[in-house]
Amino acid sequence: MTLYSTAIIKQFDWQSKTTIETTAMACMFHDIGKTLLPKDLATLRPQDMNPEQLAMYNKHPELGIQVVDSCRTINNSVKQIILQHHESYDGKGFPFGRKGNKILTLANIVCLADDFVHIMIDDKLQPIEALRKILVDKERVKRYNSILIEKFINVFVDPEKIRKETHLPGNSRMVNQKKVS
Repeated sequence: MTLYSTAIIKQFDWQSKTTIETTAMACMFHDIGKTLLPKDLATLRPQDMNPEQLAMYNKHPELGIQVVDSCRTINNSVKQIILQHHESYDGKGFPFGRKGNKILTLANIVCLADDFVHIMIDDKLQPIEALRKILVDKERVKRYNSILIEKFINVFVDPEKIRKETHLPGNSRMVNQKKVS
């Protein structure tokens, strides 16, 4: 999810190291609320749940906020992405049913990347095939801001655009790749 989310972000002029780091952290913690759900839900996909299980599952973004709320290293932007990562542009998402511009763009990017990764894993598809599956499903496409879909297509059309020089923090260092003999 982090790879695809950040690849989409890198298609925008407003991208920044902070935006990418914020989104990457949100990707790592987006489903942490599932740890507070009953164990029997862990093995089920939402489409296999009964209405009661699905209602419980739909609370995991809010539960995620409860888990990370006291952690000072997780800022409000990350928390909002965690909270909104299942909101859909068409208003049919959860937990609040937000619609359109009421959803953070970064959260909608994470939603798209999450759905994309699940399609690849569940259907055992290569990335291009998973993208094609999203694009031919009109109902699925409605879940995302159309600009995000366009930018995601660009990731596959012009993959060089996602390569951007990355500066390591001052306390990091690159280790030369050497062959071990």
